[in-house]
Amino acid sequence: MIELYVALPSALALALGAVLTYRAATTTSRHSRIAKLERRQDVLEYRNRRLWTYCRQLIDHIYRRQGPPPPAWPDDLDDVEDEKA
Repeated sequence: MIELYVALPSALALALGAVLTYRAATTTSRHSRIAKLERRQDVLEYRNRRLWTYCRQLIDHIYRRQGPPPPAWPDDLDDVEDEKA
């Protein structure tokens, strides 16, 4: 009977340790993924704002009936790459 009192808490402690280890690994993985997705979102939002600005310049250029050449393509958009998450 005494062996049961020793074995049961040991088994519970082992199970609790396994659960806590799994949760810690899962949490770390989630935080890493969230950070990566936030970086990607920042890049895409920046790119979207720059494209909107360029399109607005094109519309204004056409509306004012200005001839060629159209406004120059933003150089900083060539450096922006869509990171894959």
